[in-house]
Amino acid sequence: MKLRTRYGQINEFEVWWWHSIALSIPILLLDLLSIWWSLKLLADVNAELRDKDQTIKLKLFSRLKAVLYFYIVCTGIFAVYEIYYEVTDELGMHWSNLWIVDGGFSQFMAAFMLLLVLCILRPGKASRG
Repeated sequence: MKLRTRYGQINEFEVWWWHSIALSIPILLLDLLSIWWSLKLLADVNAELRDKDQTIKLKLFSRLKAVLYFYIVCTGIFAVYEIYYEVTDELGMHWSNLWIVDGGFSQFMAAFMLLLVLCILRPGKASRG
């Protein structure tokens, strides 16, 4: 293994791209499990609300489900982007984009998803006045 300087740090070991992919598989499985669990619970809640004929809550939870699907699609696209840059070792050449991979995207998505959920859960006209 070679020593590589990144972000001004020293003594950071360079790992092969397949090591980083192999180490991320358990995290991927945990993410998939949590997303599947969330979608299953939302589907159960939607079915229960549909049975009870609560259309306003059903609309709210349907929007939350759409937000979760949007998050899944964006994260999948970014995962492909990240794997491409890991495999081709383009990050060494484009080190200025490394902040996106190291945490910029996840920070942005967390803030954006929180904003979307807050917009969905905002008080309605009936509760304001």
